Amino acid sequence: MRVGHSANGVFNEGLTKPQDKKVENTKVDEHIAAKKASDEVASNKVSDIKEAIKNGTYKVDMDATADKMAQSLLS
Repeated sequence: MRVGHSANGVFNEGLTKPQDKKVENTKVDEHIAAKKASDEVASNKVSDIKEAIKNGTYKVDMDATADKMAQSLLS
């Protein structure tokens, strides 16, 4: 079997892959952090709404609710 120029190309491509993986891992880590932050904000919002309902201070925007219901019926 003869090892030629094309085999060296495959070897050299393999040398650059770890750097690509580092960049990819960084992007994945950033996405995970953003998702966690988003989930935390949503969880806090849900907790605030639950507390307002429990206390009887939650206000329903009747106009917005009626508009959305009407749009739903029309579509």
